[in-house]
Amino acid sequence: MNIYLNGKAIECKASNIAQFHAEMGLPPMVAIALENKVIPKAEWEHTPLTEEAHLVIIRMAFGG
Repeated sequence: MNIYLNGKAIECKASNIAQFHAEMGLPPMVAIALENKVIPKAEWEHTPLTEEAHLVIIRMAFGG
């Protein structure tokens, strides 16, 4: 399926956000927004991805 990740078109096989997270090999400390709405991690397994969905990965930054 074709989706947009941080504004760039990519292809993925995942059918939900949890599968997408695993497929991309993302670290555990990320937030994922679908169509400009951050999806709580507890809902990733139950949040389907659709053709041409727009995802944004938000990485946590630490430091001072």
